[in-house]
Amino acid sequence: MNSSRLRVAVIGLGIGRQHAAAFQTLTDRFEITAVCALNETQARAAAAEFGVRHVFTRFEDVLQQPDIDVIDICTPPQLHTEQALAALASGRHVICEKPIAADLIDIDRLAAAEAASGRRLMPIFQYRFGSGLQTLLALQKRGVAGDPLLASVEVHWRRRAAYYDVAWRGKRATEFGGVLTSQAIHAIDALLCAFGNVHSVAAFTNTSVNAIEVEDCAVATLRMANGALATISATLGSGPEISRHRFVFRGLVAESNTRPYSNCDGPWTFTADDPANQSTLDAEIETIERSRSDMQINSSSPDSGKLRGYTPPAGFAPQMLQFAEALVTGGPLP
Repeated sequence: MNSSRLRVAVIGLGIGRQHAAAFQTLTDRFEITAVCALNETQARAAAAEFGVRHVFTRFEDVLQQPDIDVIDICTPPQLHTEQALAALASGRHVICEKPIAADLIDIDRLAAAEAASGRRLMPIFQYRFGSGLQTLLALQKRGVAGDPLLASVEVHWRRRAAYYDVAWRGKRATEFGGVLTSQAIHAIDALLCAFGNVHSVAAFTNTSVNAIEVEDCAVATLRMANGALATISATLGSGPEISRHRFVFRGLVAESNTRPYSNCDGPWTFTADDPANQSTLDAEIETIERSRSDMQINSSSPDSGKLRGYTPPAGFAPQMLQFAEALVTGGPLP
């Protein structure tokens, strides 16, 4: 085994299977050494698929395993905080699926535990690494976009009764929330990446689609800390599924595609406020995209992970790779 690789235990094999697949595209940085799921058959099947040596059905047993550097928590939401605290206390770095906690008190507990442990804790927000959104962020950094004025976010997905047959879904105590917390959370994160923090919110929510405890329809109007305005529209009752972002800046308008689960990736449309500036804007975008293409990382290279601004397409692998880089450099987590 390459001793420079981070040895990972994946806990939970729902979304955890996608995490495992991402780690396996980064074999110079990560090695999956353990998987854990309550269902032993599921755990053994995943171990066979990903070539993993150790199989567990109890989280507590994983913590006793010596050859683990990172614990990747992909369990239901109500388990996230306590499992992350236990993993930090065991001396491991932690990656944790969203939502990482139910309230700010638990966030404070996690922050204190991370600081005391000397390890790093990273929540998952993989959509922010999409090439379309990253091009917009690069245009902002270059001063091309200008002041933010207004944004609209739509997350119109479909979830029906069968989806809520899973025991923890749809309940306040175990899912913490509905469409805003479980589905639209990534689109909201993308909004915050581009427009900054929120100053105030006015909102309405309904539970209209399914017989559940949490909201499945929501609308919100936001005033951002920088004075810009934004709207969010989210539902789980839409037959045709779409996700969409539209950002209006003083210098341009950025519009995403409408693919429901990858709209932060390309293609996006960027339109200059002044048509006379469109060619200049297009040239800026070409420079950004060429730079990104030139920095494609060969995962077999010893220099893999030296990102220096590299932004690959959306997905878990880019965030995992930048996590590994942050552990090496001591820099900020992605």
